[in-house]
Amino acid sequence: MPPNILIIMTDQHSKHFLGCAGNDLVRTPNLDRLASQGIRFTNAYCGAPVCVPSRMSFMTSRTPSRNRVWGNNHILSSGIPTWAHALGASGYETALIGRMHFVGSDHRHGFERRPIGEYSATHPGAPKQGGSQWTKFPGSTSGQSRVSVEIAGKGTTSYQWFDEQVTATACDYLAAHSGGSDRPFAAVVGYVLPHCPFVAPADLFDYYYDRVSIPDVETDQPPTVQRFRAHRNILDPPLPEERIRIALAAYYALCEYSDQLIGQVLDAVNENGLADNTLVIYASDHGEMAGDHCMLEKRAFYEESARVPFILSVPWLTKEQKRIGGVFSHVDLVPTLLDLAGHTAPDSVQGISHIDALE
Repeated sequence: MPPNILIIMTDQHSKHFLGCAGNDLVRTPNLDRLASQGIRFTNAYCGAPVCVPSRMSFMTSRTPSRNRVWGNNHILSSGIPTWAHALGASGYETALIGRMHFVGSDHRHGFERRPIGEYSATHPGAPKQGGSQWTKFPGSTSGQSRVSVEIAGKGTTSYQWFDEQVTATACDYLAAHSGGSDRPFAAVVGYVLPHCPFVAPADLFDYYYDRVSIPDVETDQPPTVQRFRAHRNILDPPLPEERIRIALAAYYALCEYSDQLIGQVLDAVNENGLADNTLVIYASDHGEMAGDHCMLEKRAFYEESARVPFILSVPWLTKEQKRIGGVFSHVDLVPTLLDLAGHTAPDSVQGISHIDALE
């Protein structure tokens, strides 16, 4: 039977915040374990350093301009095929468990099953359902603004709650496939964290607070960067070092928190007898500036924002750590993924397969 495919995707995880990438401070034992048994692309880039355009490139193997999706309010046309369409047509059961940040009325884009939907899913012109997303602090803390740093610290958010529900649902989904099936599955486990707000569990925050280092900032910055900081109200006055420390400690803590949840999913793969015939991919939609150049969050074409972690565990190719230094992009996922599954990519893709490098 063709291999199962499990893609785990976080939001706003910098490739520099991984133990296997050389960060000695962050504790990511589960992703490090995945990398130790698989292949890590050390120069992987997102389609765009902002959520929706990047994720739609990830799904279609097309650039944001080809998709006509440039911002977080733009809708991917339902007429553009995704890898979920391609694998579904090849006999796979495709499932999206959690976040993919689809915008518009189509929240499937080729996925056969959606055991749990988007966080605060809406489409233009429709009111948000349910209660407030945030009750203790402004919704703007989820965006690129000064307030997201000023309110950073210890606490619990609905993002944390959502990701816990995604983890439980993913584990249930894997358990349901433990007895084998006539159809292989291709599932995405979609997380919101470590996306801001920079609010993290107290025990993890306390571990990192005294250990983080404030990045040095160059005195002569390009005008574009100064405009970026001014637009987000972090240029004049500049952010106090103490607030940067708190935000960084919380971001480190959220990276570890995400790793803990991912560990539960990876354990479920093993516990349900799926490890030998399941291709596991870990990626993030974009990076995080994390104080470099005195910038936080994304939307910048610096390495910290544009590069992403990308790990593949392919049991039938290798069970030892390997690294590939060639440039890889989200737009290359579809042809590579379909090659590994033994299928041909649709003509609409712009990316290229990296299966030769993998083999």
